Amino acid sequence: MTQTQQDADVTQSFSALINAAPAPLIAVTADGVIRYLNPAASELCGYSTTEILGAPLETLVPEAHRDRHVGLRSGYVKKSEKR
Repeated sequence: MTQTQQDADVTQSFSALINAAPAPLIAVTADGVIRYLNPAASELCGYSTTEILGAPLETLVPEAHRDRHVGLRSGYVKKSEKR
């Protein structure tokens, strides 16, 4: 098996694990763009994958808190640590 095949197998296994997770999982870029969400997150948020991919994370935050969340997210990216 080549390294490329091994990498593809690992990626496929990881994807299956994340998709099967009962907890909602969302992956975003440093600037807050949603790049991935698993089925549990899609169900919780009420958006299909095609509706929400590429949208700002703040789409999922109540409107009254969106502006503040942008600042909090930016601060987390600058100084990420376990919380």
